[in-house]
Amino acid sequence: MVFFTLRLGFLFDNRDKIAEMNDNLWAVITSLWMGFRFDTVISLYILIIPVILSIASSYIGKAEIRIYKFITYFSMAMFSVAFTFAAANIPYYAQFHKTINSSILNWLGEPSFVIGMIFSEIQFLPYVVAFFLLDILFCYSIYKAYKRIIVKRSVLLPPVRSGYFKAISLSMCIFALCFIGIRGRLSKKSPIRIGTAYFSSNHILNNAGLNPNFVLIRTILDKKKSKNKEINVADEKDALFFAKEYFNLETDISDFDILRIERVTADKPKEKKNIVVILMESFSSYYLSDSNLTPFVKSLSDKGIFFPNTFSSGIHTMNGLYATLFSYPALLDQHPFKTGDIVRYDSWPYIMHEMGYSTYYFTTHDDQFDNIGGYMAANYFEHIISEKDYPANEVKSNLGVPDDYMFRKSFEYINMSASEDKPFMAAYLTASNHNPFIIPEYFEIDKNEHIDQNIVRYADWSLMQFFENASKQEWYDNTVFVLVGDHGSAKFNNLYDVSLCYHQVPFIIYDPVIEKPVCDDKLACQTDIFPTVMGYLGYEFVNSTFGINLFKNSHDYVYFSSDNAYQCISDKYYYVNNFSEERKAIYDYKNNNPYNYIDSLQCQADEMEKFASSMLQSAQYMVRKIQRTK
Repeated sequence: MVFFTLRLGFLFDNRDKIAEMNDNLWAVITSLWMGFRFDTVISLYILIIPVILSIASSYIGKAEIRIYKFITYFSMAMFSVAFTFAAANIPYYAQFHKTINSSILNWLGEPSFVIGMIFSEIQFLPYVVAFFLLDILFCYSIYKAYKRIIVKRSVLLPPVRSGYFKAISLSMCIFALCFIGIRGRLSKKSPIRIGTAYFSSNHILNNAGLNPNFVLIRTILDKKKSKNKEINVADEKDALFFAKEYFNLETDISDFDILRIERVTADKPKEKKNIVVILMESFSSYYLSDSNLTPFVKSLSDKGIFFPNTFSSGIHTMNGLYATLFSYPALLDQHPFKTGDIVRYDSWPYIMHEMGYSTYYFTTHDDQFDNIGGYMAANYFEHIISEKDYPANEVKSNLGVPDDYMFRKSFEYINMSASEDKPFMAAYLTASNHNPFIIPEYFEIDKNEHIDQNIVRYADWSLMQFFENASKQEWYDNTVFVLVGDHGSAKFNNLYDVSLCYHQVPFIIYDPVIEKPVCDDKLACQTDIFPTVMGYLGYEFVNSTFGINLFKNSHDYVYFSSDNAYQCISDKYYYVNNFSEERKAIYDYKNNNPYNYIDSLQCQADEMEKFASSMLQSAQYMVRKIQRTK
């Protein structure tokens, strides 16, 4: 009730902004329900120690008064601290437009600043007074209950001497309920996360659903993980100067920004076409060399605009999503969706949202895995369709529904936008080509082939079904389809210590009304997809990403990461800087040569290392800048 009251105070303080966003009552109720879930998690984290002590006391039968006295004062103290952060979040959010998070650790040495910020504002005094009254009432109620029930009436049960089965069963049920409450979700794939609260494009209602204590603890833990620490692969000032020259930016190094305006030729029609982006799970370019495995995707590459020398930014799905939709590179093993606060990028979904597009994100499984769903919701994807939206009988594994079912179901959503004459952007993430392999019984497999081949054939067939259904829709001819692998696959010939085929992915732009197919063999990366598609559509926009329009520009080198290594590739050489093995190498990959030429090609290796390290360090700078300003 105290948490709920403070949450109402948060909503009241932001009432004008909520009204501006025209959200209905149901959205507010959803936010309050989400808040109840997060409050339950925090409450049970506090109460788990009292639960253990009270259950233990019923078995040992000793010192119950002292145990319950400790429980009373412990609960009063811990909840008072939790309420303090929940109350302080109201002025904190008003000041920084963020929920209290690990950044407050920066002010541990200046507590007077924080206290002064809260108490110096007259508008916050009612909340301060309300907090103290609520906390005093809470502590008083707890203490009165202890005195009246435990001390005065002495309603302490005698220690368990018989009926152990019943007692143990009850204890296990209590622990099970506590575990479920602490986990916050029944889904097997992921416990409750910060992103779970992001159910709409209204950032205030999303943040109202969060418990500030949960955000604070979660962001502190995430920052302590080594993989979430900032990378340091180059001198930052030198790196920013290099990036400035590379992108022809007019910016000061002291306040570096990647922004530049992308202009198009006047004769390019500026029609608002729908955009469909399909990230294909583990889809390596090497699959296209076998027409028996991927006949449909191969046919699209022959009929559309195909960039065969495209490389994934990393080796994980999260990297592929991050690079394709936000056009930022993978920063080694740093998790892009778990680095603390959920921040907003002025990239693809944002640009489409500003242009009046409806935005959709489809996935086969739990959208909260890897904190992706919350990140997408915060970054202007208005509709997140995932496992929760599919019938339970269609869910076949922890990867959710089969690809073809996700595609079929998606028409129910995007046809609504089309019926309103509103353009849409829909991003799909497939999952079938990933363990555990689940092939629906209605798909005819080749019994002479291994499951690895059959699952790729099924993934290709699912895409064919999607396009066949899409071709029957009125919006089909006015839609541009983009297909790209989220990353490659290591199932092919790996000549090098850091797999190259795990990064090489197909990038296809298919327009049903395209007049002339194109195969462009210039170097490309997933970060280039957004500006390239915008260039194809003829849109002028502000590019605040690390990608380029491949129709106007080109790369001499492309860089990418594999957790503990970063790599750089040219049209001939492949450079690897492997940190875990403290080893650098440069290979003549065009001739499939596994020999390391680092001694004879040191100048070439140095040039490629400077390019990759400078781009990565500049991206780290921009991520930090966005986190601080948004």
